[in-house]
Amino acid sequence: MIQKPWFPFRKGVPESEHINYLELFAVWWAVVLWGRHVQGRTVVIRIDNQCALRQVAKWWGPPEYLPLLKQLFLTCVRYDIRLRPVYITTKDNKLADLLSRMQLRQFHMEHRAFMRATVWRQDRDDWMLSPAEFHSLDMEFGPFTLDACVAPSRANAFCAVSWSREEDARVQRFDGHQAWGNLPFSIMYDIIVNFLRCKKRQQMGTSGTFLVPVWGQDRGRAPDPTWTLILSMPEVFKVVECGGGASGPRAGDAAGLGVRADSVVQALLQEQKRYEEEALARSTRGAYSTGARAFVTFCIAFACLGCLEPLLPASDDVLVWFITFSSWFLAPSTIKNYLAAVRQLHLQRGHAWRPVAERFRVAATLQGVRRYWDRPSKPVMPLTLQNLLDMSRHVVFSSLSELSLWAAILVGFFGLFRKDNLTTGKEDACNPRAALVRDDVLFTEDGETVWIRVRYSKTIQCGERFHWVPLRRVPGSALCPVWALRALMSATAGRAGDSPLFVAEKVVGRKVQVVPLTHAGLVGGIKRLAKAAGLRPEAYAGHSLRRGGATAAKQLEVHTMYIKHQGDWRSDCYERYCEMQPEQRLILPGAMAAAAAALT
Repeated sequence: MIQKPWFPFRKGVPESEHINYLELFAVWWAVVLWGRHVQGRTVVIRIDNQCALRQVAKWWGPPEYLPLLKQLFLTCVRYDIRLRPVYITTKDNKLADLLSRMQLRQFHMEHRAFMRATVWRQDRDDWMLSPAEFHSLDMEFGPFTLDACVAPSRANAFCAVSWSREEDARVQRFDGHQAWGNLPFSIMYDIIVNFLRCKKRQQMGTSGTFLVPVWGQDRGRAPDPTWTLILSMPEVFKVVECGGGASGPRAGDAAGLGVRADSVVQALLQEQKRYEEEALARSTRGAYSTGARAFVTFCIAFACLGCLEPLLPASDDVLVWFITFSSWFLAPSTIKNYLAAVRQLHLQRGHAWRPVAERFRVAATLQGVRRYWDRPSKPVMPLTLQNLLDMSRHVVFSSLSELSLWAAILVGFFGLFRKDNLTTGKEDACNPRAALVRDDVLFTEDGETVWIRVRYSKTIQCGERFHWVPLRRVPGSALCPVWALRALMSATAGRAGDSPLFVAEKVVGRKVQVVPLTHAGLVGGIKRLAKAAGLRPEAYAGHSLRRGGATAAKQLEVHTMYIKHQGDWRSDCYERYCEMQPEQRLILPGAMAAAAAALT
């Protein structure tokens, strides 16, 4: 193995052989091995060495330990992990100690004893449920997102998120969880009271299924407070008799019962979550998700450095540091979008958000970043009619893929279409609501015009209207969009009406499959034809069609009202797409020069 500068047993560095260094190295090695499996989580790591425990908690130590601590910190940032070191006694850490000393025979003996259920049954509170019984409960009342009561080893945890006695379900927040709990007898009353407190605070999205025993009252026992509480709230708890999958010590004539809180609203809750997600377009959700992940990752690294600012709500200090840090890697416009994602994150979590304009330091920092780093944008070049004519000479119209690509280019240019209406993001993820389908094409009886229906776009996100785009025939020209669409419809005549309009051929093994035309396929085709026509391919992309069509219409002195309607623009931003040619820009200075010359 290559000896890195932070590895143990290095020559000339006796400190790297000390037990404290070896314990710290074991923490780093564990994060390296399993970090990718626990990304984005707080990881409880148990250490039986007090020196290593303090160094991980404070991210500081002797000079010889700092390179290793630095690597541990960078690895945690890489996997978006926040370590929570917890002390474990040497007695409880027997398995790890035996394995580290390579005492494999004794390790296997102790491991078999540990895995036997009799070990867990020594604890009166830690009775078990068979996996089959849990699966049945999860199918009926779940899916569960949290196991509220598990052993410290997590060996009996059924959910990815779980709480042991260290987290203590009596004080944790159940808000927003569909919790499962095999409650310890001695503290189940306190856990249920805490759950009810969380349920009252956030009623929608918070539910629980708890396995509790029922003690009989025929032997002079006092009524069990947990069971009395459950029976006193029939409007909250639904009591369901559980099967015989539970095992463990039982008090008197205890019987297992499953208690479900608020199971009726789960279908409504899932539907409501789906509607809440649909409030934003898919691209907007993706952009917000990227910005939120960047902010949370920054806050985790920020906390690892010892700055204990709360994640939410974010203070002005955190926001200005986030802007400053992001300016090292991102453009000012991207940072502004990330702040919009942080705003959305606050509102989703129920926190108030003050606009950036009302935060002087945040607004000033953002403006300073823009003033220092902003550069002129480099928009793609618009395609012209002459460019399209030159490109048409390199199209193989006998190929379905080439014919479909050319039809998409002409429809996008003459119809001022957005790229999302012509293509899909992935071959296997076509959205028939957004992309054009065969049923959206309507030819007039005289064959001179084709009408294309747009059901969903950037300006039609709720299906509140249809936008009809007309295209006229160009007789005897390869630039005729009507001819290209007719040829494409004939070549794909056997396909369903709700199938994508623009397609491509893909070879899979010995078969040729017809798949939707993707964003990458359209952009790649435009660049390829542009290069064949003698143009610079890097200057053109999918937006060159929409921008080129608007520019061509402006040069023909078409009224801007028609341009705006054809492209379905809500604002006047389309005027930026209408590129003014050099000869047009010379009209004003030429007129002024002529007027000046007349005076001399």
